[in-house]
Amino acid sequence: MGLAFQLVAVFLYALVGLVSLVMAYKNLSSAGFLPFHEQAAGRHWEEVDAGLQSIVTALMRLTGLGFGVIGLQLIVLPLVGLMTHDSLAVFVAAIAGLFFCLGLFVVNYRLTTATGAETPWRGSLYAAIAILIATVLSF
Repeated sequence: MGLAFQLVAVFLYALVGLVSLVMAYKNLSSAGFLPFHEQAAGRHWEEVDAGLQSIVTALMRLTGLGFGVIGLQLIVLPLVGLMTHDSLAVFVAAIAGLFFCLGLFVVNYRLTTATGAETPWRGSLYAAIAILIATVLSF
């Protein structure tokens, strides 16, 4: 039964990891605001001056890199942990992923409450819950 739980855990980590990689791509390749950014800002990308566009683009690229790092960790480290019986690898992935997803939840939820924009705060919370479940199943 232990191996079955570990495989389900690896699947959950990988699922959150894949979503993170999709978000990394969206943030790294975006040429402007994401839809909820426009909603929160109350203006279209073209209405923002060039200097602020550069700052927002840089922050989106940094966000994309963060999503990419977390996504890769959530996919690779649990697999390594499963194959080598290294619980530290799984623990590192779980803590990093949980920290990132809970941080996204807080930031996005605050943006929603401050602006009324429909941010993906629920998805961040669901990802954190999936990581918590995977962590329990892993150990």
